[in-house]
Amino acid sequence: GIDYKPVKGLSLVISPAAYKLVHAADTVRSNYSSYGIKKGEKTLNQFGSSVRVEWKWKPLREIQLETNLYTYTNYRSLELDLEINCDFIINRFMSARVTLHPRYDSALIYPGDEKAKMQFKELVSIGFAHKFY
Repeated sequence: GIDYKPVKGLSLVISPAAYKLVHAADTVRSNYSSYGIKKGEKTLNQFGSSVRVEWKWKPLREIQLETNLYTYTNYRSLELDLEINCDFIINRFMSARVTLHPRYDSALIYPGDEKAKMQFKELVSIGFAHKFY
């Protein structure tokens, strides 16, 4: 692949030939179909292509935005994973983080004719921050 960095803080990685390996050691207690593995098997081997975009931006001294986008396709299904993190400095001792993490995977095996859906994970945290010099 190629790693293209047109501006500071932006990285674009394009891999026209990518390999994906998923192995589930315990298929009895885990839901292997949530990883795209067929019933009776323990591994998933796929060839395809992937694109990864990483972007970091600091508009103010107190705010930092970080975005990671990952896509993978085996030309039959699509996996899309986006993570957006925003860090805030509230004051000298307090900080906060807001995270949005949408994910889509059309390769998941669902019962019946159910289609793949977008999944979301959100997080808001406030914490204590201190720098040791």
